[in-house]
Amino acid sequence: MTVYIGVDFHPYEQSVAYASDEDGEIGYRRFLHSDKQSIRAFYRKCGADAVIGVEATGCLWWFEKLLAGGGHQLKIGDPRMIRRAALSRHKNDFRDAETILDLLMRGAFPSIVPRSEESREVLDLLHYRQTLEEIETWGQASDLALQLCRHSSTIRATRLPTALFSRILARPASFRRLIAALLMPALSESCFKLAPI
Repeated sequence: MTVYIGVDFHPYEQSVAYASDEDGEIGYRRFLHSDKQSIRAFYRKCGADAVIGVEATGCLWWFEKLLAGGGHQLKIGDPRMIRRAALSRHKNDFRDAETILDLLMRGAFPSIVPRSEESREVLDLLHYRQTLEEIETWGQASDLALQLCRHSSTIRATRLPTALFSRILARPASFRRLIAALLMPALSESCFKLAPI
């Protein structure tokens, strides 16, 4: 007896429609993701030969690990193709889960190949590196803005510190836009005091 399970997955909950190939009667359940014990118990009760279908989403990694530990077959589907196959255009969680269940039982589920664990780790590291670079850029931009405001009271508006501006111009365009965004409010509030000519 194979149990088919269609899951409408959200960041904090999942709605489940399930049926076995023996009787075809559809059952419905809803789980909060904070209640991992009941989620494990439900999928364990369905058996190791259960076929589980879910739309591809970004917060699915922990669910994949949970099901891999139980030996279940998880199919991840293309959300656009699943949406096209829906009979009703009115969306709700149980209807979406039932659509996924129907596609699984008919053998028409639009599966995609998920990323490997190694690829996911590399992408996480790249994202972390990009975050660190953004933090560093904001720090440097704030430091330069403070230096410009500190020197502004003694300098004519036409002769700003060339050393500071050469440092700004040596940076990429995104950094220059960031400096401009930080400095424009300060310039409008007369951070630069004009000296008489």
